Parts: sequence; structure tokens; C-alpha cells
Amino acid sequence: MLFKEDFKYFIGPFLFIFFLSLIVVNWNEIGWFLNYRAIREVVQNQFPSSSIVEPRFSLTEEKNKISIPSLDLEAPLIYLETEDKDIIHQSLDEGVVHYPSSSLPGKRGNVVILGHSAPSGWPDIDYDRVFSHIDQLKEGELIYIYFDNYIYPYNVFAKHIFSLDENEAYLSLPTEEFILILSTCYPPGKNEKRYVVMARLVFEHDEEVLPLTN
Repeated sequence: MLFKEDFKYFIGPFLFIFFLSLIVVNWNEIGWFLNYRAIREVVQNQFPSSSIVEPRFSLTEEKNKISIPSLDLEAPLIYLETEDKDIIHQSLDEGVVHYPSSSLPGKRGNVVILGHSAPSGWPDIDYDRVFSHIDQLKEGELIYIYFDNYIYPYNVFAKHIFSLDENEAYLSLPTEEFILILSTCYPPGKNEKRYVVMARLVFEHDEEVLPLTN
């Protein structure tokens, strides 16, 4: 009973004051331990998340458009909610057209953009000639897509000529990659085949190009 009384009135308060003083004196060394945010940062730094880091892209106030510096090409980018061929054809007079069923810029999948082409000597009316020279694009050259106040850079990696059926089948193939596809008539001005340029999204946070899977 005497011990309990001593602990209550002397030992207990002494220990409390001792540990409190110890904490105050050493606060710089142990204070972080009591800070949730500090603990979380330490844990995150020591054990980084294995999830994929989201890419970061430059902001812009410009309207939706496509820009290809190596071709000195810029054109409005038209977004439609219909796959009606007549409406798509009419919209091509106003710029290039994002194919409605394809992925949006910056997203996983195929981003398909359609544009007119015209033979040499064709008058420069509306955007009839906008994709006439995409065959001159070289591997590694950049295509910039301005969409929803962000700029998405894509790096050219391949070019193909497809029949109409082959082109339709290719564009419908699912993919887990971030791919941009520019598609135009071939030969220029004739609806016989399709000339296709393919590019991969460039992740600006590490300036690396996402590799394709086989």
C-alpha cells in the first residue's frame, strides 16, 4: 500500500516530468516521428510505390490542333461524336478529324486522326492538302497534339500503306500502348488505299518513349 502511495504522489509525477523533459530536449530528433506526414514521406522515399508514374504534360491555352514542326504543319483538330461518313468528310474541310471511336490524346490505345491529301498542283483550298506530305516524316520526328489544354508529344516510329480493309482491321486492333495514328488517302486525292503514320506518346517526366510490346 505504501509503494502505491509513493508511486502516486512521488515516483509517478517524477517519471512523467522526466520523460516530458526528455521529449522537449530531444524534440528535433524525435519530433518527426510524431508527425504523420513526415512518417509517410520517409516510408514513401524508402519504399517507393510500384505503380506506374502518371505522365506529366505541358499546359496550353491554345485551341485543339495538330502541329508537326518538321512539315511546318498546323491545323485545327475537330472532335466528333458521330461516325457518320458524310459528317466526317464535311468536317475534314475544317481541319483534321479525331475518329470518334478511337482513344483520346494522352490515353491508352490508338488515337486516330484523319486528314485530306491532294496531288501535286492541287489548289490550296480549305485543308485539302493537310496530310499530303506526311510520307516525308522520319522516325523520331515529333507530332504535337493540343487537346483539352494539354500538349501531347508523339514520336514517329513507323509508316505503312494499307488497303482499305487492312486499314480498317488495323485501326480496330486493341492495344495497351499509347499510340497516335495519322491516316490519309493514298495515292493523294484518291480513295484507293490509306497512308498511315504511327507514333508513340512521349512521357515528358522522364523524356522516354514507351516501348511497344510484341
